[in-house]
Amino acid sequence: MTLIRRREMKNKLMALIQMTNQRQIVIIISLASLIGDINYLRFQFPQISLWMNSLNNLKTKAVAKGGQEALVKLNKQILGNLQTILILIKQNRPRQLKGRTPSTTLTTDTSEDSCGMTLDHSNEQILDAGQWEGSQHLHSSNQRELAAVLISLRNQQQTLTDWKTKCIPLKTDNTTTEFVIRKSKAASAILHLMREIFLLLNNFDITIYTEHLPGLENSTADALSRLSWIGDYQINPILLNEELHQINFQPTLDAFAHKTNKQLKSYCSPQEDNKVIVRNAPNIPWTNELLLLHPPIGLIPKIIQKMIRDQVEAVLILPRCNTRTIRSSSNQRKDNERTLKTTTRNHRDGKDKHKEGEQLYRELAELINLDSATIDQLIAGINPETWRKRRAGLTPLANYMKQNNINTSTLLGNKPYIELVNALAWYKDRGGPKLQQRMKNMKMHCGVVLSQFSHMNDINNSSLVKTYSKGQGLSIQSKPRFPTIWNLQILFNYINTQTPTTPEEIQQTAIAMIVAFCAARMTELVFMKQSEMIDDTHSISLKTQTSKGKQVIIHTITFEERSGICCPVKTLRKWIQQRNTDGNSEDQIQYNHTKHSPASSKYCSHQLAAIIRRAGITSPYTGPTVCHAMMTRLRAAWAHKPR
Repeated sequence: MTLIRRREMKNKLMALIQMTNQRQIVIIISLASLIGDINYLRFQFPQISLWMNSLNNLKTKAVAKGGQEALVKLNKQILGNLQTILILIKQNRPRQLKGRTPSTTLTTDTSEDSCGMTLDHSNEQILDAGQWEGSQHLHSSNQRELAAVLISLRNQQQTLTDWKTKCIPLKTDNTTTEFVIRKSKAASAILHLMREIFLLLNNFDITIYTEHLPGLENSTADALSRLSWIGDYQINPILLNEELHQINFQPTLDAFAHKTNKQLKSYCSPQEDNKVIVRNAPNIPWTNELLLLHPPIGLIPKIIQKMIRDQVEAVLILPRCNTRTIRSSSNQRKDNERTLKTTTRNHRDGKDKHKEGEQLYRELAELINLDSATIDQLIAGINPETWRKRRAGLTPLANYMKQNNINTSTLLGNKPYIELVNALAWYKDRGGPKLQQRMKNMKMHCGVVLSQFSHMNDINNSSLVKTYSKGQGLSIQSKPRFPTIWNLQILFNYINTQTPTTPEEIQQTAIAMIVAFCAARMTELVFMKQSEMIDDTHSISLKTQTSKGKQVIIHTITFEERSGICCPVKTLRKWIQQRNTDGNSEDQIQYNHTKHSPASSKYCSHQLAAIIRRAGITSPYTGPTVCHAMMTRLRAAWAHKPR
């Protein structure tokens, strides 16, 4: 780009940036003219189209609404596009037109759980594999394929610099990845990944070419992504049995398996499975088992440590290469020898930010004379999500004690809350994002653990911790959904004075009585069936169910007959009689009169809301607040566990 054109483009972009900051209104033609000038620069900057999405969206929407002569108000969403384009124009790097000789070939492939790559240079080859983390939010195969390219380039930066690589042919079996990198265009879902890839290549002055590689030919990277990490393949059972017979070892538990690749009837799995002995084998003691261990690569160091700690007898199956990089020369290939060199990507264990928290928990448990097997059982009994948060909450306390050379046994004395308050004050001085929430988590989980192991119970309720928490805003206060709750007697008075006439009103009264006398949820109402109803002389029993996770819990609710109109037994009998009169053959007790089908929980909620509206209960109170009103009334009568 010539100096004159560069100066003109800089002036136009800076003027538009200033107008955007002031939220000015411009003619669409002027905006389209600037977009045309930027498109003219694509020959020099092929990647510039990756930073034009907001500009094009603004122009397209404005034209669709008012035509080319319309006005458009500039919004700050286009500032990122404008500033990046301005940086590219200021740098004014010339495009390399002379073809560079490719010296290094990158091949990638991914699966739903992990990715793999190979990097070939002369007579050397680097193999690498990694596992996706939940924070990466990769929802499609195209996102995973592009993320694999980005991660491979990042992890091998030093290697590419040492090899003085200036041109990389990329081989992938994903057609979208090949197309978007070749054309420098991308959809919104993968745009951020494309930007990161081109910024990285631009910083290292590397040119990338793409080549579509059929899936059958992409065997090495595919094996790394699918096999080496997640362990979803199966060792040949015949060969395995021969090897076990030779060493005279009969394992009793397959510790890392799925239901499709298990080698033994007794097995542990990292996934939900009704037939497993337990999930997550590392969390249980291994002392009384003969183990068959074929763990994923990322768990190998932990598994070896646990084997030593538990002193178990086991067969440990390891891949020929683990998370290290393999470099092999042609002479070494002839001798079948391989040399290991550590990869630039950190091991997964090195990325564990909260291992100090777990170490502190184990040290506290050991100080009260708990052995390792008992500690493992304690941890296994904690909900995995709770244990993750507990490790995160204990880590700041562990770092505070390490920095100030405080012995762990200090926390087991009569006043452990002093160290907790000191640690909270130290943590606050460090600052950082979301500090308030992190301090709340630290106070809660450290207080729970110290109460569990120290001589003092309920540390978070000590006067010192409560005073400090109140001053720093760390107290967790429950906020009621409604400032006040309506009196249940209002509903009862309405039912006593008004006689339902239509089938819908009779059903609404029955629903209101059921919820008022047993606090049933709307989802429980739809499981009540007439075939399971037991109608005795002075009572009626109904069956319903709730679920907790995948566990279904069956409940039997019995209503006793009461004197007066407000009686669930009488209203239920009246509703059942009305159903029989109408010829309703549905087994489900609640019925949708509009659709002439079994009622849903939403329909029951609407019916309950209708009767309380007629009773005089106005918005924002809805049908389920009948439960709240009933519980409030029971608590006022000094009832315990009203549910």
